[in-house]
Amino acid sequence: MKMYRLIILTVILSFTMTSIAFAQGIDELRNILNDRSMLKFSLGRSETLIKNSEFEIKYKILTNNLPAEINKWVEENVKAKETSAVKQIGNKKYVYVMQKTNTSGYTLNIQNVIGVKDTLVVKYNTDIPKDVMTAQVISYPHIVFVVEDNNDYNRVLPIKHINIDELEINKDIKYKEVDKFSKEMKAWIEENKELGKLQDIKTIKDKTYVYIMKQVNGIGNNLEISDLYSIGSNLFVNYNNRCTHKGHQKKQINNIFKVVEIEGKANYKKILADSNAVLTEDIEYKVLQYDNYKKEIKTWVEDNKKKAIMLSKKQIGDKTYVFIMGEAPTSGYAIKINDINSKNDSLFVDYSIERMNKDDFVLQVITYPYIVVEIENNKEYKNIINTSKKIQQEYMLDGFTNPDEVK
Repeated sequence: MKMYRLIILTVILSFTMTSIAFAQGIDELRNILNDRSMLKFSLGRSETLIKNSEFEIKYKILTNNLPAEINKWVEENVKAKETSAVKQIGNKKYVYVMQKTNTSGYTLNIQNVIGVKDTLVVKYNTDIPKDVMTAQVISYPHIVFVVEDNNDYNRVLPIKHINIDELEINKDIKYKEVDKFSKEMKAWIEENKELGKLQDIKTIKDKTYVYIMKQVNGIGNNLEISDLYSIGSNLFVNYNNRCTHKGHQKKQINNIFKVVEIEGKANYKKILADSNAVLTEDIEYKVLQYDNYKKEIKTWVEDNKKKAIMLSKKQIGDKTYVFIMGEAPTSGYAIKINDINSKNDSLFVDYSIERMNKDDFVLQVITYPYIVVEIENNKEYKNIINTSKKIQQEYMLDGFTNPDEVK
């Protein structure tokens, strides 16, 4: 038993003493062994240090000779202009961070990394090395590093110009499910349903409420919140879908949602919830070629381009036309429609901006590719909503966006 206690306290001393003071700690070890209260305190402190995931994480910057799988993954992230991503292979977590800048020549420098539950918080900065020539073009410098530990990380939170040590972190937010709704809450919930929102947050009479929705195929499903925590002004929600209906299920789309009340008054600017929900039903559409534009469509398109409108709709008779424009760092890019859905009188558009041919010669100038699609279904839509996460860059969270980022 004494030997067991001796081993434990030796480990504790390695946390709390420097190598110089270690020899003195050994001399005091016999006294500590006889003091049960001190042993209990030390073990508790050591356990807290080990369990607390907010401590700095060791990492290694990767430059050349990336594994083929990781190299492909990085290229996909660069192409999609993802601001951050994490990929696990074995016990290694590969982390990608990108920052949009208004000139070339920038590099990303990682300052430190901490782990909070399933989120990696990455503090970084950007600078231009001395004597580096720059050009006035939008650039996307990025960095890749690897973390080796036994934790599973599902998210990356890149932050800039913020001191991590001063970042308020609440790992155990107390909450309770709400099943009785006031008139104001009912109106808020119905609005979220109409807009197809997957998550929302609202303060009503000094109380903070969180709304989570998931669209499922079948009946008897129940949405369960498994964890809530916050990093700075951002609220993270983990949830799962539990099927309570046994046997054969009728194939029908159902929206299941959950509302929870957070204890105490909160001031969160952004809510991020794990969700793979399908927003709406698919819509048939066709892409119009410029030669097939009617005069009215051409005038509308030119007006959108002149006013720098990125997403717009127009109703002509029984047809709805959608105009989508994006910004690209060079020529050679095009708009790709990933999906168009509808829900009631709202139209949801998911698109990306992609390079058409990597081998083609391109001009080093900012371009604005656009596309026009035609929907024919005898219905007029009041709202058009961009659901493209890659375009929205959702993981550049409120409070942590780069002030130098080109809008």
